[in-house]
Amino acid sequence: MRSLIERRVAVCIALFLVWPGSATADSLPRLFSETSQYISLRPLTTAPNMQLLDTSGSPVRLSDFMERPVVLNFWATWCEPCLREMPSLDRLAYQAESLGIVVLAVSIDEDGMTSVATFLRGNAITDLKVLLDPNLDIAFIERENARRDALGIYGLPITYFIDSAGQVRGYITGAVDWSDSEARRFLAHLKGITKS
Repeated sequence: MRSLIERRVAVCIALFLVWPGSATADSLPRLFSETSQYISLRPLTTAPNMQLLDTSGSPVRLSDFMERPVVLNFWATWCEPCLREMPSLDRLAYQAESLGIVVLAVSIDEDGMTSVATFLRGNAITDLKVLLDPNLDIAFIERENARRDALGIYGLPITYFIDSAGQVRGYITGAVDWSDSEARRFLAHLKGITKS
């Protein structure tokens, strides 16, 4: 007869194997930032299609980039972890086409292009597609989320993963080393599961 501890361990293992989001043969590889790990979202929601501005001041929409899965990063020039992550994100953007993804960085700096342009020039960020959202039109930061937006800014930086059908798959907060082999495996797997 099994002890009480052995029975509890068996129950925990059984729950883990059937719990939604638990590890399975087709689950995502692990992805970690400096402070957290990737979080899958269920049910899937459609990414908002609000108008943003590119660095030249031209209006763009998220749907303009949905031919491939999108890595959508929110950042600000006053956010120290964001600044550490940007060179790695820029290198990822350089390789994005060969990886079959789109990489976008949305600045939430209130003064828009003023701070962003200085930062981009000073740090030789040349390949990353940067968009501006100084009014937080595409995401929410307040707890109530009165607009019922699909994208929340729970901390900076925060990166969302959107499939080519426009569904928000999950997110990670904190600076990620996008050149890390685990990050590359994660992106390759995410691209594979969003083809269906």
